[in-house]
Amino acid sequence: MHDIAALEAVLRGALAGVAGDREIVIVAVMPAGQPDQTGRPVLSKREREVAGLVRKGLTNQQIARRLGITSHTVNHHLRRIFKKLDIVSRVQLAALEVPEWVG
Repeated sequence: MHDIAALEAVLRGALAGVAGDREIVIVAVMPAGQPDQTGRPVLSKREREVAGLVRKGLTNQQIARRLGITSHTVNHHLRRIFKKLDIVSRVQLAALEVPEWVG
């Protein structure tokens, strides 16, 4: 993780005099797939939904119908999930001991 205090100090120094007396709000956006503060992969809400339905045994077509998306989009979500969880198949996904944050 980056040292947030150091980043904040750099930004405040760079912005000194720009804001005057106004408050400056600094927002950091974590790229998708990067681990959170606990080190676990960050899955999007939709990825968690897809993972949960895969773990229940639904096919891509069944997942697509249930979520109102195409089976191609389900496949895209699965590829991203596999990459984030460092797995290669839905069988591995179903076999994982997965906490509630995955689905």
